[in-house]
Amino acid sequence: MPVCVKNPIWAIAELDFEVRPEDHGVTTSQTVFLVKEGGRAGVLNAMRDGAMYARRAPGERLSVPSFTVSGSSGSSGVEMGGHVRLAESPRILFHLKTATDRPQNLKILILRGSDVIRTVSTTRDTTVIFEDPVHSGSGTTYYRCIVMLNEWPVLATNPIFVTINIPVGQQTKP
Repeated sequence: MPVCVKNPIWAIAELDFEVRPEDHGVTTSQTVFLVKEGGRAGVLNAMRDGAMYARRAPGERLSVPSFTVSGSSGSSGVEMGGHVRLAESPRILFHLKTATDRPQNLKILILRGSDVIRTVSTTRDTTVIFEDPVHSGSGTTYYRCIVMLNEWPVLATNPIFVTINIPVGQQTKP
């Protein structure tokens, strides 16, 4: 799973030969599809739309109940693979769920493009909510999340694309 890339790609899981001693060779991963309808059509639509994320499995069974970007006022939210146009600063919401009660050494990286803009260390279920301040300007970027376990990437979301257009002089709240 890539940690930082300039041009976003869909997060799709695969088999991999790991170099960590505890992995004992080939490890498996899963692509989790966020389907709106059942069957083959639902999976194909989720894949086309980018409504999915990749995680190492069976491992720690981390899941993402919610990852959205909306306007700072809470309007116009979209999920993984989506594209939103905003005239205000983006508000990022990321919820990580763990399937175990034992503490884990987790680190959540929130990326804007190829830059890590927020790092949150945690040991259990966590919700990260924050505003990424934009004072003026326009352009398109994307947000994605990478989750590390003991400094090893174990989950990657698909990007959420954001086009921001805030006229110069129309500063958003700090």
